Amino acid sequence: DAYAANQEKKWKCQQGRRLQQRPSDESDQGDRSRPDHVAFTLSEPLVPESLLGQGTYGQVYLCNWLGSKLALKVPHRSLEAAGQEEAQEPDLLDGPVSEAFRCADLAREHAIMTQLAGHPNIVHVFQLLRLPDGCVGMLMEVAASHLQKHCLMLKKSDEPWSDIKFQVWKLFKQVLAGLAHIQAKKVAHCDLKTNNILFLDGGRAAIADFGLSRSVTSSGQVAVYGNSVYTIGYRPLECLVNIGLKADNWSLAGIAWDMFAFTAKSLWPDQALEDVSEGGCTKETLLHLRRVLQRRLDERSLDGDRRHLPDIIKACVQAESDRACVALISAMCPR
Repeated sequence: DAYAANQEKKWKCQQGRRLQQRPSDESDQGDRSRPDHVAFTLSEPLVPESLLGQGTYGQVYLCNWLGSKLALKVPHRSLEAAGQEEAQEPDLLDGPVSEAFRCADLAREHAIMTQLAGHPNIVHVFQLLRLPDGCVGMLMEVAASHLQKHCLMLKKSDEPWSDIKFQVWKLFKQVLAGLAHIQAKKVAHCDLKTNNILFLDGGRAAIADFGLSRSVTSSGQVAVYGNSVYTIGYRPLECLVNIGLKADNWSLAGIAWDMFAFTAKSLWPDQALEDVSEGGCTKETLLHLRRVLQRRLDERSLDGDRRHLPDIIKACVQAESDRACVALISAMCPR
């Protein structure tokens, strides 16, 4: 009898009997700002609480599951999905991720994150879930902040710079450890930047947002559209042609600047970025960027650590064949 009762309970959970109710007002069904729009089921109810953030590709919700806080990433609804009247019963996606119709990008991101799973400096992904309208959501660990916001808070604090610098270097080294793991798996992140690196409880930095990531082929190259990957201030010069595994290392220059520089300015002035677009991926364009970089470094925004940071940034802003690998950049950091 106990076995039968347990089997019945298991069946009920699988059928999603404790599913969150969908909003009844049809006018609200296209509004992703309402947390109760997202309805999922596990063996216990997953309760959406608030919207953490949103971007070009979707939204991230704070959710509660059995008292634990989790993050739920969902893609923007397509017009087709928004117009559907009949809701498909939500379920775990047990089949291949390619079956996640209308959500191929999120399914591909989940597949890459699963491939990278197990490293402390890669954000942990738990499961891919299906919404009632057939779209999918991805359940991940939740962060206290992202690295850009956290480092800005540290630099504004009253702590001595020697203490702050130690903390920031520790985080930067964690970013390098996460990137080394990504590259060992033959993946190019393709959108590495400071606010795509999460700051989690316990002082851990974890690389996130793999929506644009690509697996690098045996040739060591992957073809991309120049303006479809990377945020412009972190975009490597070779994005105008093809990229390889060291493309993300260019982005480390902007990340190091964001984390350490005592200025609101980004590493690259707008005019320099316009010059790159016009000049293309040439040796002359790279020399021009390095002259711009030197002028930026001469502004003394990195006075907090001029012994290590200028050399690290310069080692990243190189032609891909000459660009420092992650192991060398790690060796250039203070012990």
